[in-house]
This record gives sequence, C-alpha cells and structure tokens, in this order.
Amino acid sequence: MVEEKVIIKNLNRIFKQRIEKDIIEAKEFYPFANSEAQRLAVKYNKTVLQTSSIISALSPLNKWSANINLADRYLSGKRRNLHVQSQILKCDQLINVNCPNEAIKILNGLKTSNFFYNIYNPKDRNYITLDRWMVKIITNSDVIKITPAQYRKYKEIFARYAIRKRIHPVILQSLLWITIRRINKTKEIEVPF
Repeated sequence: MVEEKVIIKNLNRIFKQRIEKDIIEAKEFYPFANSEAQRLAVKYNKTVLQTSSIISALSPLNKWSANINLADRYLSGKRRNLHVQSQILKCDQLINVNCPNEAIKILNGLKTSNFFYNIYNPKDRNYITLDRWMVKIITNSDVIKITPAQYRKYKEIFARYAIRKRIHPVILQSLLWITIRRINKTKEIEVPF
C-alpha cells in the first residue's frame, strides 16, 4: 500500500496542474450526471435512485460519454449487446430498487457503489469514486486494481486531502479526473503513466 505522504505528493502533482476550465467543469460534473439521471427517470417513469444505479452499473469498462447512452438504451428495452451479462443482470435488479442500501448491495463493488452515490446525491461527502484514473494518480503507477482495504484507506486519505484543500471531496475527485484527462490528451509526454 502506498504511504499517505506519497499519496499527498501524487495528488498535489495533478492538483497543481488544474486550470480554471477544469474547476468549472468539475463543479458541474456530478450535478449534470444527477440531472441526466433525473431526465431518464422522467422519460421512463423510474426513480432517480433506479436510474443513477443503472448508470453506475453500466460504467465499468466504458467511457463516461457512453454511460448515459447505455442507460437510455437499457431503459428503453434495447439490451442486446449492451454490456457484459453480469452488469445487465445487476440492472435487471436495480430497475426495482427502493433504497440506496439496496442498490449498493446489488452493485457489490466499491467503485460502482461510490459512483452511484455520487450521481444520486452529489452533495454527500461520504462517497468518493476511486476509478482507474484516481488509482493511477494516487499510486503514480499503472496499477488500476486495488483491494477493498486499499480502497477504504485511499478514500480516507483523499477525504482528508479534500478538507486540507477546502474543497468538497466529490468535486475534488471530479477535478482531478478532468485535469488528468486533459493532461493525458494534450501533454502525453508529461504524464507519469
């Protein structure tokens, strides 16, 4: 497991490269994701809880830009060649959930559970999505799979870092995600992984 001081250094390395456009986009990301879940809920007569959890269930191995489209297709009944069967089966259960804990139990993964909650309730500080981009930033390596114990530890460190930076942890996660994607796209040579 990576030491806290190394994680802080790694987070700082990306945080210092943020630009105003990244900050604006980061503040809007999860509220936008929530509004998309609301839109799908209205369109298909479902709850935001159900659509948020379905969006999250379809997120593994997909870019964010595809998530809403996949959820829309799933909810419209177009489920053929949509995703791996295990995620479709989760969606088949999530379409009827009535409480967040039920969705989290079905999602059964730390990344997808936290991502669901960030979409469902972006103001909640207790859930932080640590996807492959965050893990790469935290570890400064190509490691993208971490154990549940590592996830919890990294999440605690990330939350303390957000407090020190006086930024909501969900916004910080989105800010670092947006910043590293921008850096990776425009300055590939400078990216450490």
